[in-house]
Amino acid sequence: MVLRNPGPAARAQWTVTVTIGDGATVGSVAGAEVAQDGSVLTFTGDALPPDGSTTIRFDVRDPDPCTTPPSPAPPTAPLHHP
Repeated sequence: MVLRNPGPAARAQWTVTVTIGDGATVGSVAGAEVAQDGSVLTFTGDALPPDGSTTIRFDVRDPDPCTTPPSPAPPTAPLHHP
């Protein structure tokens, strides 16, 4: 995500809160510090300069990515040989 400061003055330290799925965890994070409390992620960072921006990149990991077994392929019509 991208945070922008369109104003003429620097913005003090900022905080962004994101809610993720139950049981998920955050993996790698770039562009911010992060703390996780259950399903709530709190990102913080240093001041944004006037007309400045910062980009936060993060990876959310699902604890059980495959809870439903794959279904078999549907049947196909038989081949007809002349």
